[in-house]
Amino acid sequence: MVLGSDVRRVPIAFLHTPIVEMKRLSEELGGPRILVKRDDQTGLATGGNKARKLEFLIADALDRGADTVLTVGGPQSNHARQTAAAATMYGLRSVLVLSGSPGRRETPGVDS
Repeated sequence: MVLGSDVRRVPIAFLHTPIVEMKRLSEELGGPRILVKRDDQTGLATGGNKARKLEFLIADALDRGADTVLTVGGPQSNHARQTAAAATMYGLRSVLVLSGSPGRRETPGVDS
């Protein structure tokens, strides 16, 4: 994807994330050289590549004069959590519409 000069982004992610060589995995598999981009280290609400996308979405919301951002996801949505964190960074209110069941969380040794 090529972005035009009119597309703005705001800083959210801690960039540049490192590229790490997975030497032991490469050896175990008999080659090839394996490199992993560590986007889990972007720093926003437990990191992940969603912070990169949010830099553009939050900039767009600010440019449009929005005071609230809304997103939809599941009960444990990483995207929803990161959207709320990014909105807060820029003084925006966030609304999360969560659908579905969070499921039952089992705790060993505890009776329900």
